[in-house]
Amino acid sequence: MLLRFCQVYFSMLLHLNAITQTCCTAGPPISNSMLLVANQELKASVGFEYNYKSLNRLVSQSDVLMSDNRSRFGANYLVNFSYSLNANWTIGANIPIVFQSRKTISSIEQSLGLGDVIFVIQKRIIAQKEFNSQASIGIKMPTGNDEQMDENGIFLSPDMQSGSGTFDFIGNLFFMKSNFVKPNNAILLNAMYRFNSTNNDFALIRSFRFGNQLNFD
Repeated sequence: MLLRFCQVYFSMLLHLNAITQTCCTAGPPISNSMLLVANQELKASVGFEYNYKSLNRLVSQSDVLMSDNRSRFGANYLVNFSYSLNANWTIGANIPIVFQSRKTISSIEQSLGLGDVIFVIQKRIIAQKEFNSQASIGIKMPTGNDEQMDENGIFLSPDMQSGSGTFDFIGNLFFMKSNFVKPNNAILLNAMYRFNSTNNDFALIRSFRFGNQLNFD
């Protein structure tokens, strides 16, 4: 009970001044796609993930915009592959299927398709009994469709596309200390930075670029 309280309390502290946005990067979140299963005995592994995201309230500063009834949700199905080359090196891939839906006063937009595939290589830095550290680098390939249209033949906005149409680059650092303070407790730090490049042919007529992203867990 006390441990759960601490988890909630520290999560609130860390996110107290977080900046949120109503427009997100196309496709599924990738911060959880950078950690591969590193196991020399189990050479290959396959994992499945399901992510759900929902937005049904808009806030400007501290005011809830009651007059705007737009809503949005998305479901992402991911298949993760990991293959351990040896005790220190692991390679892998993440393949997503992306579904998104957005409802506004005037329309309903939906998209479904293969997302951008991510290839990752992971290096174990430290492997001790009570301390583990790993570093990963990855590249996101433009395999997802970035030219999806609505029922009227109008291009969907970039954040509604299954893919971004760009090569993007990701770096990740992971640290974990077990038996922290007391036995069976653990503390971890996961930092991910994503550099997004520019799609110079979005909707066939203009350029678009998502902002870079920095995550701490």
